[in-house]
Parts: sequence; structure tokens; C-alpha cells
Amino acid sequence: MCGILCLVTGSECSDSFFRGIISSAGNGGLLQRRGPDYQGYMETWLDSTWKVLSYSTVLHMRGELCKQPVCNSTSGGILLWNGEVFGGIQVPDLANDTEVLISLLDNCKDDEQILSVFKQIQGPYAFVYIKKNQRELWFGRDVFGRRSLTFLLNPNSKDLYLSSVALSQIIELNSGGQWKELAAAGIYKLVVGESGYKIDCFPWKHNTITPNEELRSSIVHDSLLELPNFHSLNLTIPSTDDLILLPDSVDIDKVLTFTATNLQQECEKFLEKLKLAVYRRVSGHSYVCDKCRIDSNCAMSHISVMFSGGIDSMMLAYLADQCVPKNQPIDLLNVAFETGSGGSYDVPDRVTGRLALTELATDRLWNFVEIDVTKEELQRYRKERVSELIWPLNSVLDDSIGCAMWFASRGRGSIVSADGSKILYTSTSRVVLSGLGADEQLGGYSRHRSSFQQNGFDGLLAEIDLDVSRISARNLGRDDRVVSDHGKEARFPFLDEEFVSFLNSLPIEKKMDLRLPRGVGEKLLLRACATKCGLHSTARLAKRAIQFGSRIAKCENRKEKGSDVCDRLHHVQGHKT
Repeated sequence: MCGILCLVTGSECSDSFFRGIISSAGNGGLLQRRGPDYQGYMETWLDSTWKVLSYSTVLHMRGELCKQPVCNSTSGGILLWNGEVFGGIQVPDLANDTEVLISLLDNCKDDEQILSVFKQIQGPYAFVYIKKNQRELWFGRDVFGRRSLTFLLNPNSKDLYLSSVALSQIIELNSGGQWKELAAAGIYKLVVGESGYKIDCFPWKHNTITPNEELRSSIVHDSLLELPNFHSLNLTIPSTDDLILLPDSVDIDKVLTFTATNLQQECEKFLEKLKLAVYRRVSGHSYVCDKCRIDSNCAMSHISVMFSGGIDSMMLAYLADQCVPKNQPIDLLNVAFETGSGGSYDVPDRVTGRLALTELATDRLWNFVEIDVTKEELQRYRKERVSELIWPLNSVLDDSIGCAMWFASRGRGSIVSADGSKILYTSTSRVVLSGLGADEQLGGYSRHRSSFQQNGFDGLLAEIDLDVSRISARNLGRDDRVVSDHGKEARFPFLDEEFVSFLNSLPIEKKMDLRLPRGVGEKLLLRACATKCGLHSTARLAKRAIQFGSRIAKCENRKEKGSDVCDRLHHVQGHKT
């Protein structure tokens, strides 16, 4: 994970102000916590008036450390990169993908070639790329929006800030400007001309996101950026003949065994694609933990899983076991918030997590990290750290999930020893696997069932299509910000491009069957795969969101709707609602 901060300005007084921001956001601040291994600054003039002030922090994950901003003195190209290339572009073993990318981009002769580089990348990213000699600045996020990039546009001076995290101190000198998440609508190009600058947007084909209101005066090109060999969602309405003839019994085990047999080819392909997605995310980086960083023979944990014991996280842990060397432990991060006056932490996710642990392979060391959070600790760190990371989002749901993920990814808790005693433990992993993306694609939300009950497969397909095409507008940027605050990377195997394309290609009835009851019909294909893998207890569990499973939603005894504006986030400077 890396941190990006960039200012496009025509103002003379910006330099000292920008350096003040760096002093605050660096030196242990929001941006340096994202990238603790290196920080760098660069000033670039695009013409006699407009310049770009750039600051990067680096979390070193693969190859030799590449200092950022990285500059090609010959071509005038400058790259600020926060991402991972898992495929699409060839990155040699032990090479640094940032260096590969700057080389490819600097060899591009026109816009089409630059866009071709970004649409080929398989993996999460946010970036700023400056072509000094052409007076251009390119920026954007991947099609699923898996890495955060926020922006602030001063309506008076036209100063444009781009940052991995929204920085409250910038509001002070930018009257009328507000931080917003950059819509992952496409790849943007800013070009400086005689009368200032203009911004073009080259939109993604595979989502329905539009540019932010402040950028809608920009040119939106008609030609769409299409991911290579990517299937759009199969919108075919199943006929009666297409539907599986359900067994007479509604016994869950019999239904799942029947489905696993009936969808044998689909299950095999599902597991093959998801295992490859996991492998890409747990390999290819230096096997070092947060403590060692340099020792490639480090025997501490490098990989962790956000682990509720639910079917999504369980499948990731099961497949990670097949991809990570057996001599390396894997951390299972299980977060619980204090409930009741007795301080109990036996929340639903703790119970299912312990149960799921018994189904995992016994020839590996699994560190089941019990992360217990008191009400006082929640309130303290929300105020000191998490609020500004969640910003510019501000709902009750953002608060609950953001806080839960921040404490979980911090990994500070305890593990139970063989004699039953608890040992304090802090996860050393720098890679955190998350199951986000499974529910959107496999019908895991209650609204999917409601749409099916009201409008049949037409309604269900419309809801799934909306979720998949707008997944970048959900919470991935927020999750990136809270996890990376610990100098770690969140990685999402269910949002691997090849895996998403495979699921898109399948007819709806082979992924879910909402004729079946809750806990069976949603994510039916995933449940069948879990059954095939011997994960019988996990395969039967119904969906439970982290804010309910961890009991953070009850910790402060608030009666609120998830969509309500969260008054506990209001203290963030400039965040007025």
C-alpha cells in the first residue's frame, strides 16, 4: 500500500502550505502510516503558471524498493502508484511493478496507448501519472475502485488536490471546496492550456458510474475502456427447463450435496478460478512480515484473513492454505465488540469463527486472533484515527463497518494456547484477505431475495446487474483507507477480474436459487463448492454482516438506520452535514 498526495496549482502561495501538509500527513500521519518504508516529494512545472506538487509514501511489497514519485528524466514522465499488478501485464519475478509501469507508460506515443496500459492491468490501483513534456496529468482508479483516491477542487483558484486520504487541514485554505471520493468512472486526463486546464474522462465500459459533479464539465469520451476478455453479466432469464429440479427434501445437506453433483463442472471451475485469485494475492511479494521487512526467511505470519467463520472468509482461508507454504502461519482475524455490562465477547462471529476453525487443515499453524474491543477503546480510536479515514463518507453503516475493519486489520488481540490460557498477540501480516464482493455477485443480500420475491428473475437480475456495475461506488475506498492505516494491504480475491468475468458468464440460476430458503439459496454455487471441499458446517451458515456479527452495532446501544448520517463522525474538521 502506498500514499498519494498531489496538488495541481497556479497559485504562488501553495508551496509552503503544501510542505506544511506533508509535515502533518507524513511524519507518522495519515499518509506515512499507509507507506512506512519511504516518502518522497517532487515539484514539476507544466507551463509558466501551472505546476504539480507531488508527495508519495511507499509500502514495499515486491521486488527492490522503488522510491516514489518515480521519474524518468528523459521522457519527463512521473508516476505516483498505489496498486498491485496481479496479471494482464508481465512483471518478472521479484521485479517491482511500479518500475515496469513507468517504463511502459513512458514508451506510449498517444492517449490510446496509455489507456491500453491501464485497461490491461489486472489488480487494484489508484494512480497519478504526469507527462511533463505534454503538459498532462493522468489519474484514476481501477474499474472496481479497490484503491482509494479522493479529490478536492477549489472553485475559486481551481487548485486540484488528489489524495489517498481526505486531509482535513486542506479545507482551511479552500473555501467552498469539499473532499469527495473520486468516482471510478474511468481514466481522467488533465491538460494545461492557455486559459487554464481542462479534464477529459475516458469511461469504463463495465460500470455505470459517472464522473463527480465537479468534474462533469469535463469531456466524457464516447469510446469505452473495455477490459480484455471480460464477460459482461449474463442477463438471460431462465426458462422452466433451465431450473434445477429441486429434491423433495428441504434438508440443507441433501440440497447442497445434490447441487454440488448437479453443478460439478461449475464447481470445479469456480474453485479453480478463485484459487488462482487467492494465489495471485498471497504470492509474488516478498515473504516478510511487518516486523522483519528485510529477512526473506522470516517465519512469522505474512498473510491474514478477515475471519468471521462465514462462508466467504472460510473459503478464502481454505484456499489460502493451499497457496501459502505450510511452514508459514496464517492469521485469522476475528473481531468482537463488548456487549452488556459484563464485558462478554461471545458474539455471533466469535462463535462461528471457532466452529469454522475446526474444519480447517490440521497440518498448518492457524493463529485465531481474538480481537476484543471495549466501548471506551472504540470511542477513543474512532475520534483519534478512524473518523478521518472514513471521511468523506459519513453514514452509520460507514462508521460501523469502518471501525470494525480498522480494529480487525490492526490485528491486536490474543490467541488461545494449548493449555487454554490466552496469550497476547499482534498480527505481523502485511496482506489482509477480505471476502468483499461475494454477496454482490452471488445474491447474498436480503434485497436480492426481496427483488426475486416481488419480480422474479427479472427483478433479481436487475438488482445483481446494479450491484456488479456499481461495485466501485460502494465501500472499497473506505476499506482501503482503514486497513492501510496499519501499513497493510486489503486484497479482494472475489473481485479478481478473471473470477468476476467467470461469474458474469454463468446464467443466474447456476449461481443462486432464491426459491430455496435463506441460508441455502443465496450464494448457492459457493455453498455447493464448500460442501465439495468438506466444509459442511460453514456451507449452511446464513449471511451475517460484520456490523451485526461483531456486535459493533449494539456496542453503543444506538437505534439508528445504516443510511443515517452518523453524528459520531461530525468532529472531523470540514466535515459538515
